[in-house]
Amino acid sequence: EEGHEEGHHHHGEYDPHAWQSVHNAELYVKNIADAFCATDAAGCDTYRANAESYGQQLDALEAEIKAAVAEIPEDKRTIITSHDAFGYFEHEYGIKFLAPEGVSTESEASASDVAALIKQIRQDKAS
Repeated sequence: EEGHEEGHHHHGEYDPHAWQSVHNAELYVKNIADAFCATDAAGCDTYRANAESYGQQLDALEAEIKAAVAEIPEDKRTIITSHDAFGYFEHEYGIKFLAPEGVSTESEASASDVAALIKQIRQDKAS
């Protein structure tokens, strides 16, 4: 079925959960600072300083997440969830998320979606 590959169920082309990647959050901070600077040149130094400070906090968060994930054995990095909202987190940090529902909460999981999830859980020996 189109849009269904490797146990991931993406309904629609857009995953609105991009903020789950710290790298994406860093881009947001930069873009916000740039927009503020474009609107308020007099405050630009403050916006840039705040963005830099927040960027350092995001770098620390990134290191913390990576350290926490590194403590989880690779064969235990599968999570079953009710909603496939973790694609960015999965991509960034190497944790596999399985969900019967796509990124949209507008639809219900079909019987075949649930059956595919059960098969994937058994295949991955997820618990």
